[in-house]
Amino acid sequence: MFGLDVIEIIMLVVSALIVGFSKAGIQGATIPAVAMMAIIFGGKDSSGIILPMLMVGDLVAIMKYGKQGNIRDVLKLIPAAVVGIIAGALVGTWINDGQFKMLIGIIVIICVI
Repeated sequence: MFGLDVIEIIMLVVSALIVGFSKAGIQGATIPAVAMMAIIFGGKDSSGIILPMLMVGDLVAIMKYGKQGNIRDVLKLIPAAVVGIIAGALVGTWINDGQFKMLIGIIVIICVI
């Protein structure tokens, strides 16, 4: 399937499940999903794949829990998210995939700490 090994397909499914769990309220759950996606697809491609997964997860969470949440809290996050997406795209054009993986690894370690 798309040139992926069985273990990579399993990791992809587990990553998708982890993204879903993270939207159900499990803090920090996306960290291993990001790492698994980087192993499967490389640093730059994995960022482009996981970001839409996270956005769809957010939309589903808003539809499911929207009445309990506060849209103002979500709107406050949009400027930082846009800046982060633009910064990631700019950095991604300047560095190679190996350096991008290293950057993702550093960010993951900082988030874990």
